[in-house]
Amino acid sequence: IDLAAATGHEKDAVKALIYAISSFSAGRDALSFRDLSEGSKPVLVDTVARMGLFRQTISGNRFEIAFQPVVSLKGREIHHYEALVRFADQRSPFETITFAENVGLIADFDLAMARRVLGQMALARASGNPLIAAINISGRSLESDDFLNHLLKLLQQHGTLEGQVLFEVTESAEIKDLAVASRAIGSLRLAGYPICLDDFGAGASAFHYLRALPVDYVKIDGAYIRDVRQSGRDRPFLKAIVRLCRDLGIASIGEKIEDARTAEFLTKMGVDYGQGYLFGKPRLGLPAPKNGKAAGWPDLLSSGIR
Repeated sequence: IDLAAATGHEKDAVKALIYAISSFSAGRDALSFRDLSEGSKPVLVDTVARMGLFRQTISGNRFEIAFQPVVSLKGREIHHYEALVRFADQRSPFETITFAENVGLIADFDLAMARRVLGQMALARASGNPLIAAINISGRSLESDDFLNHLLKLLQQHGTLEGQVLFEVTESAEIKDLAVASRAIGSLRLAGYPICLDDFGAGASAFHYLRALPVDYVKIDGAYIRDVRQSGRDRPFLKAIVRLCRDLGIASIGEKIEDARTAEFLTKMGVDYGQGYLFGKPRLGLPAPKNGKAAGWPDLLSSGIR
């Protein structure tokens, strides 16, 4: 297989090869070179094909945006919406994004996603429906200076949306260079865009990330939320996370809240914001206007928060 010709770029060829070998090897106790040579070839062919299709998805904007509300747990008013991707092929967004991270296409997608969401927000603002929204970006993307420069230029083009945009840094792929990621986050915050660390607690590096990355919000992984009222073991962990956030001056968000009793429990525990089916499912299209104006983000960047 002429990988360089198939993928269009030597770096893409290397990433496709590594991904295919890793996928083929997963779960196998022993492998020979013959196994790899013969067995990984179909996986490699599939990987190259998926990379090509995903590039077409990016270039052709073949994805939709759904919005899900995040509310204040005390007042229950909508604080902002999270912008979530939905792919036309009905594949799991998580699986597709993980694939993009593993084969090195995530920065291109994150820019396409940001461009699409910012465009929708600009149209909403022009029509009298100023939307406040969180846009997901991969920790892998933050390790790229080229990505950051393109994102900052894109934000400058939509300067009227400052105060209405938050970025959520996802943990689905390990951030290898925390120093570079920290500088990127600092640049975004300096430009006026708060940062949320998504799925906190899901990975082994969560507390390491929180120590190294200057963020304004922490979204607590839904695994801690789902069974917190029944599980005696989960409560101390959740309390520790909430206390840590409070001590650091970081706002906390609980996700996957599906019933009123869980929402009340988290409110009493001190979690600041909530997200889940109780407050609204992700819906395609722009949310309805809320009082005709956007309140903007709290003044987190000048309140002593890192």
